[in-house]
Amino acid sequence: MKENREALESYIQKIIYKSLTFDKTKSEEFIDRVHEIHNLSIGRISDYISGRAALQSATEFELFCLLQGLIHLNLAPAKQLSYYFTLEEIKDFEHYRLEDSKDIFPIIIKAVEISDGQWIGATSVKELMQLRAHSLINYNVNAQRTMQRVIKGDKELYRITLNKHAVNSIRRSFESGEFIPNTITLNIPEDPENEFYYNEKNSELVIKNINHFDISDGYHRYVAACQAYDQNDKFNYPLEIRIVSFDNDKVKKFIFQEDQKTKMSVINRNSLDTSRISNAVTEKLNNSMMSNLKGLILRDSPNYNYITVSYLIDFYFSKNFNRVNSTEKNRYTMELSSKLMKDFNAVLDSEPSLLNQGTWGNIAVMLQGFQLYDKEPSSDDNQRNMVQSILVALKKAKALNLKPDSQNRMKRKTANEIRKLFIDS
Repeated sequence: MKENREALESYIQKIIYKSLTFDKTKSEEFIDRVHEIHNLSIGRISDYISGRAALQSATEFELFCLLQGLIHLNLAPAKQLSYYFTLEEIKDFEHYRLEDSKDIFPIIIKAVEISDGQWIGATSVKELMQLRAHSLINYNVNAQRTMQRVIKGDKELYRITLNKHAVNSIRRSFESGEFIPNTITLNIPEDPENEFYYNEKNSELVIKNINHFDISDGYHRYVAACQAYDQNDKFNYPLEIRIVSFDNDKVKKFIFQEDQKTKMSVINRNSLDTSRISNAVTEKLNNSMMSNLKGLILRDSPNYNYITVSYLIDFYFSKNFNRVNSTEKNRYTMELSSKLMKDFNAVLDSEPSLLNQGTWGNIAVMLQGFQLYDKEPSSDDNQRNMVQSILVALKKAKALNLKPDSQNRMKRKTANEIRKLFIDS
């Protein structure tokens, strides 16, 4: 593609929503035209129009089909094809029909049979993208967790709920090689034309014919894999795959069961994210031979609790994190680690009893002091003033009984009280 794919997705989505989504006659004309030219499945096109499927999961060929269809209905100017696609892509796509590429069968997946109609195996992003290229991965709206209700006048519909932040985070972890492969679940829906069997001797699931798979779990991971692959068609990554052959009721039961897993609070979950600067800094404070806090910052300890330290570093310094791009991240992490280690050491050297008083409130007061004095020029006098201000603030804080909310987060009132300790000193 010549232009940014995300821009094309946005362009197509706006026109479809404005001109087709709530207009049945135009939608049917559009669907018929695209299906007639390219043999893209009617259900697939309909899902893109209604928002039941995300354009982020569409192949470049499908995006071409949709844009071309909009041009045929005079909903977009013809020049947009050459704006977004190269001449070679236009030549390849404009008369291509999906029926020309049904040589994907048989699909053979190395897998272990767990129970009747359920197999676990290994696959890769490239193999998943082959299924995608043949329109074999479908988002079944009747067996999904949530859909977003959209109302326009007297009409309403339900669109797919896609967390773009989650998708982008997963995609980055794919690209950095930090993603730990976990399971994507594909269901073989009930269809008399489906033809598949399990070869126990070779531990292979052999699919001789199928209209499509329904993706029952792992859609955000799938979209993230699509995005990573679209940016670099040489990209590949190992994945774990679960193939099931369930009816809709059993799929819903499976999704419900998966959703009952114990959920962590946002703070607890964030503390396990090794890509977060606050966690990297906390690790350095706990592991460095130069740190007075070495070995004290533990998850199961109320004294300098790991989750508390990491969260409060994030709370007081995250504005700086947001200004740091990926290439500067390591350098900034080292700088902040060095600064906070020096500041903690100065306070703890001055008042050693604080080594046993690492409460939520005391940590918050110290980090607020570090953050306020971070804006001052670095000097010995400045650090002495900082230590003195923090010790005074800690004494005053004893009367406040500083505590987080029920989720261990900073309350606005508490943050204001802590800041006021320094303003009034």
